Amino acid sequence: MGKTVLVIGANGFVGQEAAIEFARQGHTVVGVVRKAAAAEPFAKYGIRAVIGDTFADPSFLAEELAQADIIFDAVGVGELATFQPLYDAVIKAAKATIRPTKRFIYTSGCLVFGNRDEIIDDDEGGEMGMKGRAEIEALMLTKSDLLVTSVVRPAWIYGGNFGKYSPPWFKTTDGKVVIDGSPDKRFNWVHVVDLAQAIVTVATAPAQSIWGKAVNVADDKQVYSYREFRIAFAKVAGWKGTDADVVEVPEPAWAGMEITAVLSSGRALSLGWKARQKPLIEGFEEHYRTYLALTSS
Repeated sequence: MGKTVLVIGANGFVGQEAAIEFARQGHTVVGVVRKAAAAEPFAKYGIRAVIGDTFADPSFLAEELAQADIIFDAVGVGELATFQPLYDAVIKAAKATIRPTKRFIYTSGCLVFGNRDEIIDDDEGGEMGMKGRAEIEALMLTKSDLLVTSVVRPAWIYGGNFGKYSPPWFKTTDGKVVIDGSPDKRFNWVHVVDLAQAIVTVATAPAQSIWGKAVNVADDKQVYSYREFRIAFAKVAGWKGTDADVVEVPEPAWAGMEITAVLSSGRALSLGWKARQKPLIEGFEEHYRTYLALTSS
């Protein structure tokens, strides 16, 4: 039987794909967006849009929170003080139910772990990484008697409009590929469509399998070093250089990316999820076309 699903941040990179996937699988979906223009793509999927800023004041969602079986936060805010009002509003809505059937899922991510050399399983805590996000995880992973809560932790995400977020990786400088920071830092990846399917899998799984638990979502086969995928990006953009044209500089362009974070997706796999999309390195041409389309418009 289909559920009523409220997707917060439904126009975002993750939220839009998740909202569409919930609808595809027969659920009634309400998507929260900040601006009316962002709601336009949803009509053809039968997704009803609600306009407002959830984290400024979630009270406008009182009716939607009361009616929803599943609340999925795709925004993944990084400060507990920002997240707490939404959490409190969901708890208030859950108190009206006879038993804890309402589900609330928060999107975290691999950055919560900071730099880890070892493979990270689902039950690892995130205290070494982003403090605010780790605090939200701790709140969501404390098992509530009122609400079934869970955390989804994706690896680095590609697919969809990924080209929009990766322009520096396609670029070269005077014919050189510049590797900023550690060339050996490693991450694994997940396609946004695979992630959306994992989110629906988690949201509809038996309660005891996800209640107060985190679920890592990554394609375990896709683990690349920074040097490896940075050169691959440059080649698809037309770079013809050799190893002599690869320059390593110690200072990273973005300190937040100066980490090794390789997730194990044991819990997601046990729930029946599987990565099915084309691997990142095999789909570089598609990402480059997206980049060119976005930069030319």
